[in-house]
Amino acid sequence: MSLLIEDSPRNLLLWITQGIKDGIADGAVISPFCSPVGHLAHRRSGAEMVAGVQKIGGAAFFDAATHALQFPRCGDFRYYDSYRLWGGTRGDLSSPRRLEDHVDRVSETQDSLGVPRLAPTVLLRSPSGPDAATAVAMADIAKTRDAGTWLTIAGDEQFWSSGPSLDAHIGAMAQFEPTGYFLVVTRATGALPVPARRDETAGLARSARSLSEYSRVHISHGDLAGLPAVAAGADSVGTGWDQRQMMFSGVHYEARPADPGDGGGWYQRATLRHVFGRVKPAEYVSLHRRNRTLAEAVTPLQIAPYGPKTVYRHHLRQLSSVVDSILSAAPGEDRYRLLSDSYAAASATWPGVQTAGITEQAAKDWIEELSAGLEIYARAEGW
Repeated sequence: MSLLIEDSPRNLLLWITQGIKDGIADGAVISPFCSPVGHLAHRRSGAEMVAGVQKIGGAAFFDAATHALQFPRCGDFRYYDSYRLWGGTRGDLSSPRRLEDHVDRVSETQDSLGVPRLAPTVLLRSPSGPDAATAVAMADIAKTRDAGTWLTIAGDEQFWSSGPSLDAHIGAMAQFEPTGYFLVVTRATGALPVPARRDETAGLARSARSLSEYSRVHISHGDLAGLPAVAAGADSVGTGWDQRQMMFSGVHYEARPADPGDGGGWYQRATLRHVFGRVKPAEYVSLHRRNRTLAEAVTPLQIAPYGPKTVYRHHLRQLSSVVDSILSAAPGEDRYRLLSDSYAAASATWPGVQTAGITEQAAKDWIEELSAGLEIYARAEGW
């Protein structure tokens, strides 16, 4: 698998299944924050989402996203509390018994949905200390219960930038040798492009490299920012049509209005495949009008008619094309060099895109730090 669609409050099963049927997505990750236990007038249930994906041969996961509860302002529980994920107070992991109870309840939910077991975890801001010990304990419980489980490792930018301390924690998690890992970088901001930094990118890539030796690795909500980790060893990234599907931000888990609307405006920036960035609708039109040759070079497929669904499907095609091209190269140095050369070409192309598209965004916004992080990772590998 190379692309998994992350769940969204818009809950658009048809969009997910069409992507899978067309071969530009491989499955979906259902969240208790987005899909309720039971069918609602305006919302499909988690079971309906899973069934729809599996019916056409797609991969389906249920991510309890327990790490979201550690966001300071997490408060969007209108669907979450319909699940029985806690025997006591929501988020209480203060004792070994409560740790076991929560892990077991998540597993029971996953079993009832007919999806692989994916262990919950806590949000880490440091790879050492009590929270890190809790994360290892939860992984141990899950692996003891089911040798085929997947494990989650979730941390903020500081966690993934922690150098040798990060490596020690990843080593502790690697000893479990699960079926696979979900790696999550949490953000304080909710707007794209993600403010990824080079040390964090290098740490995530290094971790993906280590963990992929014996297990599969998915970069949860990774989207374009997850590409260095794919070059390092991950085999899939999470994406979607809303910004909350392309990054894991505390902003997106704050309390929402009681009105069950569609969650606000659509993210309609067009993906420019060969510069690894996205531009506003007017900028996309300007680029095609002022320099059609360049537009067709950086965006192989035109978006027509322009709208939320076509922009989303265009993004899937562009992102899956990039991920598949990386995965087609031999693991290790070849994948690194393919992405490194692509970033270099993109940096050289961005000035022309700026001029023709009349956009203020550039390589420094979308790829500069990612490219620098990839190079830090590669130097440590001796390439």
